[in-house]
Amino acid sequence: GRMLKKYVHFQPPKVSKKGGQIHGEIVYIDHFGNCVTNIPNTERISRIIVSGESIEVEKSYSQVKPNALVCVKGSIGYYEIASCMDNASAVLKAKVVTGVEACIVLP
Repeated sequence: GRMLKKYVHFQPPKVSKKGGQIHGEIVYIDHFGNCVTNIPNTERISRIIVSGESIEVEKSYSQVKPNALVCVKGSIGYYEIASCMDNASAVLKAKVVTGVEACIVLP
C-alpha cells in the first residue's frame, strides 16, 4: 500500500473510579460481536456489568459454556466482553458508547 504521512491515533475515553467501581464504556465491537471496553486490563476486576447483566472475568473464552457471556483481558490492553460461540453485542443489545461498570478487586 501507499505510505501514510498522517494518521489518527485512537485515544479511548477516560474511565472514572468511584468507590469500588470503574465506570467506562464500549469503544469498539468487532465482527464476532465481541465488545471492547475502555477499561485497561491492568486493573484488577472481578466482574463487569453491561445492560444489567453481571459478567464474571475469566482467563479465557473456553472457561464458560456455549452462549454464556464472559469478560476477558483483551490482547490490545482492555477488557472485552464476549459470548462463547455467540454474538455478545446482540445478546446485550450493546453498541459503541454503551456504559459498563466494573467491580474492582480490593487488595
